[in-house]
Amino acid sequence: MEKLNEGMPRLGSEPFITKLEPNANSGETPVVFAGREFIYCLEGHITYTVEDDTSPLAPGDSLIFDAYMPHSWRNTAATNSSALLVLCPIEMPDQPTERFFMP
Repeated sequence: MEKLNEGMPRLGSEPFITKLEPNANSGETPVVFAGREFIYCLEGHITYTVEDDTSPLAPGDSLIFDAYMPHSWRNTAATNSSALLVLCPIEMPDQPTERFFMP
């Protein structure tokens, strides 16, 4: 994970470049936080499940959703995948990066 706003004050969004190994996933427990999430697939294939909707993302595909809805992700490519990820928590004490990148 490469944090793109390192050293800048947190102003309601946290952009990252994520690099995911084959079969990497968000874990058994869905991710939930107060805010929004935007993902833009740069390479490979990443599948997001938001509540009961599954969205396979290929390079150039994007998804934005309210992050209070339970969601999970998985690298479904046989190779590494990468994406631009922007987390936009509403509440400053909320730390979605800690939950998003748990093994």
